[in-house]
Amino acid sequence: MHPIVKAALKFMGLEQGIEITTIADIPSRGTGLGSSSALTVGLLNALHTFAGRNPDAAQLADEACQIEMDILAQPIGRQDQYAAAFGGSNQIAFMPDDSVIVTPIEIDSGD
Repeated sequence: MHPIVKAALKFMGLEQGIEITTIADIPSRGTGLGSSSALTVGLLNALHTFAGRNPDAAQLADEACQIEMDILAQPIGRQDQYAAAFGGSNQIAFMPDDSVIVTPIEIDSGD
C-alpha cells in the first residue's frame, strides 16, 4: 500500500473496510512538482467526505502537513499542501508562530 494512503487511513481512523486506488501520470513522491501533497490533500478530502465531514482548505492543508512531515518524516516544506488545498493564485505567508495566512490574489482580466 502507498505510504501516504496508509498514513492517511490510519490518521483518519479508517484502517479497514475501504479500498483506495490511485492513478497518476507522475509519481506521487520525489518529483518536486507537489504531487505527494496534491495526493494527500485530495485523499484527506475524500476520506472526510466519506466520513460525512466537510473540512475547510486550512484543515486539509494542516492535516496533509501532519501526515507528510510528522508521520512520514518527509524532508519537505508546507507550501505544496497549502497550494493544493486552497487552489488558485494566492499569497501564502508562513508566520514565525507556525500560523499561515492565505490571501487570494485578484487578477484583473483587463476588460
